[in-house]
Amino acid sequence: MKHIVIILSILSFLVLIVSSFYYFNFISDVRQVSYPASVVLSRDVNGFDINGTALTFGSIVPLGSSRRQILVTNPYPYPILVSGEVSGSIKQLFSHIPVTVIPSFNETHIPLSVSAAIDSNLSFGSYNGTVVFTLRRAPKNSG
Repeated sequence: MKHIVIILSILSFLVLIVSSFYYFNFISDVRQVSYPASVVLSRDVNGFDINGTALTFGSIVPLGSSRRQILVTNPYPYPILVSGEVSGSIKQLFSHIPVTVIPSFNETHIPLSVSAAIDSNLSFGSYNGTVVFTLRRAPKNSG
């Protein structure tokens, strides 16, 4: 009986090691990067803002839009998936952020757009939030 307990304990430990290895190398997020984001919806001023540490879309008029591109470089020796999530009041102005596959040791421009649609009842003013990009290992069949 004692031998069975020892064998089961060793087997459980091996399963834990293999599961942990699989999780950290194939499932877990590689990295998350967060940027503050802002846009101003105004009556008659169309403008832009240049900022290296935030996604500032400047000032747009109703029915207008503003577009920014993010340069992502893959430093890993395997393909990665880049996905984005928007939070805050700016979320209602954001278009969908596409999931992008970046091959190993390569860079890709990811286009981001904000727009004030005609059917929305948006108030003039500042819209702020955060955009979080998640970089994770791409599945084997996606690159």
